Amino acid sequence: MKVSDEELVRKGAELGSGQVLLIACGALAREIVALQSAGHWTHLTLRCLPAILHNTPQDIPSRVRTTIRQGRADGFQTILIGYADCGTGGLLDEVCEDEGVERIEGPHCYAFFDGLEAFAARA
Repeated sequence: MKVSDEELVRKGAELGSGQVLLIACGALAREIVALQSAGHWTHLTLRCLPAILHNTPQDIPSRVRTTIRQGRADGFQTILIGYADCGTGGLLDEVCEDEGVERIEGPHCYAFFDGLEAFAARA
């Protein structure tokens, strides 16, 4: 059965009603929701931004910042970023530093599917 990305993200939010907010790339939504479900990660709430933002990486930092601030307004104390740099040229790292949050390491979200070493070798 196919499920839309929007439905997956909604499911991820329903699975987690806890104290950790994960702001992630929509390209990773299926895998994160699967891990969340399999691991019974009820402490995690998932909010994904559209994967199409990879086409305009300059927009990723501001969208992540806005989502971080909304998460804080919603009461989340712990916020993690499930994004690689994804072509932001370090601007996403600046947002993370300014906002006091951490992100996963890597050059691009799609690198997580192959592994960082295999992705780098292909570049």
